[in-house]
Amino acid sequence: MKRGEIRLMQKDPAGALTDFNLTLEVKSDYFVVLRRRAEAYRALGQSSLAEADEKKYAAEAKKFMERLLKP
Repeated sequence: MKRGEIRLMQKDPAGALTDFNLTLEVKSDYFVVLRRRAEAYRALGQSSLAEADEKKYAAEAKKFMERLLKP
């Protein structure tokens, strides 16, 4: 994921997208990557894919917080 973040900072959204996809292949439950991948999609002009990842991220973050706060 770090390499993807660096690529985003270097204005290489295509490279970042590749790295984020690889991260999700290895660790599919690492939902934080969805938010960063959405940024890469948006930078590439793929708004619908960005919105889909943002929705997935929000749903997964909500589930995570519910599990975290569950007694």
